[in-house]
Formats: sequence, C-alpha cells, structure tokens
Amino acid sequence: MAQSDGGQVTIHQSPAVKKLVEKHIVINENYPKSQGYRVQILSISGVNSRDRANLMKAEFLSKFPDADVYIVYHTPSYKVRLGDFRTKLDALRYLQSIKKEYPFAFIVVDKIVFK
Repeated sequence: MAQSDGGQVTIHQSPAVKKLVEKHIVINENYPKSQGYRVQILSISGVNSRDRANLMKAEFLSKFPDADVYIVYHTPSYKVRLGDFRTKLDALRYLQSIKKEYPFAFIVVDKIVFK
C-alpha cells in the first residue's frame, strides 16, 4: 500500500514480500541467464569444426563489431549464435537485418544473458 504525503511516498509492505523480493534478487544474481531467443548462423560438426565455428564468429564480428556472438557446443556440433533477444519479434527483426548475408540463418530458443 502506498500513501502520498505532499510529494513523499510511503510504502507499507509485509515483511514476507520484502523477503521474497530479496530472494528473487539473489536468484537472479546466481543465475543471470533466462529463456529467450538467438539467431543461429552455423551448425557444424566433424574435423576442425571448432576452428571453423571460431572463423565464422570472427567473420561475423568483422562485419558487425557490436554484435553479441556465442559459440555453443551440443554434441557433436558447434553452433554460432547471435544476440540476446527477450522476444521472438526482436530476434526476427535482427534476422531480417542479416538475412541477405546469411540466408540460412534462423531463430532458436536459447538461454540468454539477461541485461
């Protein structure tokens, strides 16, 4: 409950609510990733696949230096993924901006860095 007293707001809350908010903050600090979306531009396995994924990452960063680029390993493939998008619409906008140079890119559900 909030009360206004001439420009000053006083909030009265149960100690249980305060304790829950503090617990939520601790959990978010320990687990900074949450469910979101990324754009995948490469999935590769086999000989030198890690090196080839790193080359793709370097190539992408040379074209888009401010991008968030991640290499993810899911046996037996290395995947190059871009961005930390909270909504699929944000990921779709980004995908459209790179689709000309990376026509086989697509959106994936992933754990993203919560910013």
